[in-house]
Amino acid sequence: MVLATLLLKLPHSVGRKSVWIMLLSVWLTWAMVLSKAANAWWGTTQMLPIAASQAGATGGEPWQELVMKLTHISAGLGLVVAWALLVVGFVRKAGPVKLKSSG
Repeated sequence: MVLATLLLKLPHSVGRKSVWIMLLSVWLTWAMVLSKAANAWWGTTQMLPIAASQAGATGGEPWQELVMKLTHISAGLGLVVAWALLVVGFVRKAGPVKLKSSG
């Protein structure tokens, strides 16, 4: 929500491809959230060991652990790339800062 609000309200030079990558990161984040619900059902332990120990989970099948890892890693990387593109878009729009000389 913060990402979208910044894009809509502030001047920027974020390109179309960058916006599509940001949108992809949002969808990857939703996949991660849904995998957390699956994790509660499966009881996997490798990706979220603290939550698993609190819940008394014993571990899931190898493919379930893989699903958890893939969704968390892809969403995390997607968010890092999306925010980096956003910052670059705002910095590029701002341009160089000129200091006034006194004298």
